[in-house]
Amino acid sequence: MYKNLIKSAFRHLVSQRVHSSINLLGLSTGLATCLLIYLFVNHELNYDSFHKNADTIFRIQAHFQNEGQESHWAASQGNLANEFSSRYPEVKASIRIAPDKLPIIFRNGDRQFKEEGVCHVDSLFLDVFDFPLIVGDKNTVLDEPENIIISESTAIKYFDTKDAIGKTLSTDRRNYEVKGVFEDVPEQSHIHFDMLIPMSDLRQIRPNIDSRGPSSFYTYVQLNNPESLPAIKEKTREDIYSIMGFNTGENNDISEGFNAYYSFNRIDKIHVSGNAEKEMETNSDIQYIYIFSAIALFVLLIAAFNYMNLATAQSLKRAKETGLRKVLGAGKSILFAQFMIEAILLALISAIASVFLVIFILPYFNLAIGKSFSMVDILDINTGLVLLVITVIIGLFAGSYPALVLSRFSPMKAIGANTASTKSGGVVRLRKVLVTVQFALSVLLVIAALTVKDQLLFIQNKNIGMDKDHIMVVPLPNRGGMENLETIKTQLLQINTVNSISASSTIPGKRVHIMSVGVPGLASQNPEEENDGFTGMRIMSGDDDMVNTFGLEIVEGRDFMQGSIADVEGGFILNEAAIEEFNLEDPIGKPFEYVYGLPEPKRGTIIGVVKDFNYASLHGTIEPLMMHIYPRYHAYMSIKIEGISVANTVENVKSS
Repeated sequence: MYKNLIKSAFRHLVSQRVHSSINLLGLSTGLATCLLIYLFVNHELNYDSFHKNADTIFRIQAHFQNEGQESHWAASQGNLANEFSSRYPEVKASIRIAPDKLPIIFRNGDRQFKEEGVCHVDSLFLDVFDFPLIVGDKNTVLDEPENIIISESTAIKYFDTKDAIGKTLSTDRRNYEVKGVFEDVPEQSHIHFDMLIPMSDLRQIRPNIDSRGPSSFYTYVQLNNPESLPAIKEKTREDIYSIMGFNTGENNDISEGFNAYYSFNRIDKIHVSGNAEKEMETNSDIQYIYIFSAIALFVLLIAAFNYMNLATAQSLKRAKETGLRKVLGAGKSILFAQFMIEAILLALISAIASVFLVIFILPYFNLAIGKSFSMVDILDINTGLVLLVITVIIGLFAGSYPALVLSRFSPMKAIGANTASTKSGGVVRLRKVLVTVQFALSVLLVIAALTVKDQLLFIQNKNIGMDKDHIMVVPLPNRGGMENLETIKTQLLQINTVNSISASSTIPGKRVHIMSVGVPGLASQNPEEENDGFTGMRIMSGDDDMVNTFGLEIVEGRDFMQGSIADVEGGFILNEAAIEEFNLEDPIGKPFEYVYGLPEPKRGTIIGVVKDFNYASLHGTIEPLMMHIYPRYHAYMSIKIEGISVANTVENVKSS
């Protein structure tokens, strides 16, 4: 019986070519859109799921509230891992990751590469995380400071083989012996690295890494079981101030209005929910998942409603066919099955067409979202099952009402000349509802698309207060730049199309660090309060070409003077937000201090005020910023290019 029903469904689809083609186009486009969105959503939601114990691994993040200001840090102090291991029996293991902020040059003979994916890690790193070793013993590879383990691709790059055990890699500081080779880190990991060095090596450079200090580590704990999370959360709320080094006794030194707590971000949730200060890599946002999922649902509903509208519109033509079938003995169940099979069959054909459509669109889709999906992802069995389930559901949903309507027609009225019964008020009302909903969803999607377009145009055309075009950025191999940096700058400035060059600690768009400064005027403004004038703010360290290269506007005072020793030793430029934050009237000439990491403050005066510019995300307000000349932190060289021959200038810079 069903074999005949399927044959009949095929015949109808072929005989009604125009009607079938319209439905096929609508359903296949909807399914293709849904499939592309599924690839993206599934990819985003499965970050770090390759860790076997992902449900017990958490990154510890600190939250601070102070005088109405909130901050949320992904990084933590060096003592946190040991504190958790020693205090809480619920913790099975705790480890730290310390990514090297700047590239390091490694050498093997005449092979020399600048490596950016270098991390120092604790010895239990491979016990907590699942990054499989191809060769090497995970119990010993991170024991000694001169050990190093490298990725599979790195081993081939330096040694032409995966089996690099016992081979040597050298830096300017020391020689490392390769003790293991691990599989390349999967794309769906919230952190990527090519080389891992024991934390004991970093301890020789920075002996205080196990104590409180700058938040430059990423601390992870593995719990004995996920059920212990509420208990350890409660304990940390009570212990956080003692962990941070405050006096928690009767005469505590916790300032009024200050509040802190630790949050536990499960490792497989970091990519979609980890948007804290000092994230290791740029993460996604769970809001994107909700938005794209809603779009997929709306598109499918529009396609289904379109099918239902066309099917009910065809009810007059199908009425005579239905009447004849009933006269010949077909019951309602057979007729219902007939129309449902037609709907599901059309949906299945649309699904096959959608796969070919996705294959054609995929390269452009990858380019638009910055991913690298391939045929393997489309033909994956899980993707196929999801597509099949969605196809069947959409077929059942789209075909249900037309099947119910058509299978209930009276045979005598359907065959007779008077077919008014086929145009019952219920069918007409439903079609009106379907058309209204379909248009409403379409309008909603059009509005969303126009909103996105406006946002993109806003981002492209927004005056961010600086000249961001035609600036070529070159990472410097060592913090503090290079000894011959000035010579290199002089040589590059000989290129006609190079306008200016500046070295700086960071560049707009990358994180601008918060460091300690002293504003002597603040202490005297509120003598009754415990306020010594020291605070934290965003700092950009650069040279005397920084303002000019980034095209910043001086609104008060002056820029750094070329070759001025006085500006090097004590010249500070603040942005308008800082002047407003510190309530500085007539700021030029006011005393100012840079304190961070110095035994004695760098004291000087404010020489200029720069117009506010967006050095960070447009989502947030512009925060106070200080700029000064400080070669110790130079990490980037920004080259301002003139003219239209950008490619030629880039090649000239490379060859210089």
